[in-house]
Amino acid sequence: MEKDTGKSNGAIIGAIVIIVILVAGGIFLSQKESNPSTMTIESIEDVETTENVSMESQAEVDALSESTEVTDIEADLEAATDLSDLEAELDSLDAELGQ
Repeated sequence: MEKDTGKSNGAIIGAIVIIVILVAGGIFLSQKESNPSTMTIESIEDVETTENVSMESQAEVDALSESTEVTDIEADLEAATDLSDLEAELDSLDAELGQ
């Protein structure tokens, strides 16, 4: 049996590949942070809309009673649930999806 006298370069090559990947990732992240994406008018409006919906939702939750009685829960459901335009919304959703 021959004894392997040559050194293996696999570990060195593996370390070089890992270092290259880390450097490439660092460059990518530094470019991303140094060049922040500019917000368009639409994205700003989306953020404002989301904040308004969140505030409205919180106000609705605050208006509910904290009671665990069944009658109080039913009253909260009746007051907070508006299903009058559910059919129209479902029809418009079907039209958007092309069904």
